[in-house]
Amino acid sequence: MNDSHHRKTRTTFNTPGEPHELTFTCFQYRKFLSKDRTRQYVIDALKRFPKQYDFALWAYVIMPEHVHLIVFPRPDEYDMSAFLKSFKQSVARRAINYLRRYNPEGLRLLATGMPNTPYAFWMDGPGYDRNVGIHGELHPQQSCAP
Repeated sequence: MNDSHHRKTRTTFNTPGEPHELTFTCFQYRKFLSKDRTRQYVIDALKRFPKQYDFALWAYVIMPEHVHLIVFPRPDEYDMSAFLKSFKQSVARRAINYLRRYNPEGLRLLATGMPNTPYAFWMDGPGYDRNVGIHGELHPQQSCAP
């Protein structure tokens, strides 16, 4: 099997009452989040999407090439995959649109070589999602929402 065509898979457990530890990485481990502008896109999405999906944002860390989140879904029924997809697409669209308008040459760093998805801001796939049992593993001390 050719590893370059292996797609990572992840099983999401939408378990009521359990926070999720999420990590997603920039395309080809590039440091797209080293600029204030792109970090602001992530922060703007952090302000919007947890409210839209009724998730509490417990913590986040923005690193140059990836993001860590801890979110707590309030509803008993929720779809973590839908949250992740919306969140990541929002950030990616803003970054790609900015480059198209102000720095078309910069798009080459996001080029995938694939006709259906010519550019990628995030690494393909859903990223890392782990349910964190709050019994001994995680205890929120304060709200970290922006």
